[in-house]
Amino acid sequence: MSDTAAGHTPVLLPQVVAALNIRASGTYLDATFGRGGHAGAILQNLIANGRLLCLDRDPAAIAEANGCIVVTDNEKDFADIEIVNPLR
Repeated sequence: MSDTAAGHTPVLLPQVVAALNIRASGTYLDATFGRGGHAGAILQNLIANGRLLCLDRDPAAIAEANGCIVVTDNEKDFADIEIVNPLR
């Protein structure tokens, strides 16, 4: 996977995947989901009990993720959660 649906090319994708040393049943966090390039590569390496939690503050990224990432029955759409900024 080198391009997402939006035509975005993830930076250093092979290096990031190699550095993560992904375990097929592991749990991972992508705290800067963006357009999903790294998340998609992680998902390709996970089996059914592997988990990936994706976060992003950008509403456009969240909307795009909801349109391109397959959500299974035991996952929820977190797009409607109120954003809490403790630094305000």
